[in-house]
Amino acid sequence: MGYYSVHLPRFELASPRTVDEAVALLSQHGEKMAVLAGGTDLIPDMRKRKKTPPQVLSLRRIPGLDKIEQGDGNRVSLGPLVTINQVKESPLIRERYAVLAEAADVFANNQIRNMATVAGNLCTSSCCADTAAPLIVLGAQVKLKSLRGERSLPVEGFCHTPFKPTLGKDELLVEISIPPSVPHTVGTYLKYTLPGATGYSFVGVAVAL
Repeated sequence: MGYYSVHLPRFELASPRTVDEAVALLSQHGEKMAVLAGGTDLIPDMRKRKKTPPQVLSLRRIPGLDKIEQGDGNRVSLGPLVTINQVKESPLIRERYAVLAEAADVFANNQIRNMATVAGNLCTSSCCADTAAPLIVLGAQVKLKSLRGERSLPVEGFCHTPFKPTLGKDELLVEISIPPSVPHTVGTYLKYTLPGATGYSFVGVAVAL
């Protein structure tokens, strides 16, 4: 760990190399530790002093967390470092889950899409999180891991309360799992933004039929 402060509150940075190491650190320091994936929410909040965590856990040195993969039963999994632009550009997502690709396409701007992660977007549990509604209508689940074990929740249960995800201080979101798309399914995502709100959704609606 090392101490960092560049126009930010002073904090200690941890950069584990494995998920198990990350989970162990959260178990030890979770009450004082913020998780950094893309950082498009955390860093601005720290600059504005809305959040001043004494410790930050970066996931960026853990290999394999930035993959979109097809697994057992044709389920598709997104790692916690998969960015919005990866989802937008993925042929697999565009073919099977067009409603999610549409949401990624209208997410903020290209610079933010290159950094922001789907997992981070869900972990804010924000009312303007563009990926939440599409993942809900697709029946997606999140997998959470801690030293106590693993558990899975539907996205609607994870993002149940605004800005308070169903996530323990010692838990890490390690996977987003989307079930196989039903043949002949169609869907769309529409959102309304306030003028000058840099793409933040005032209202977002996802439909899959």
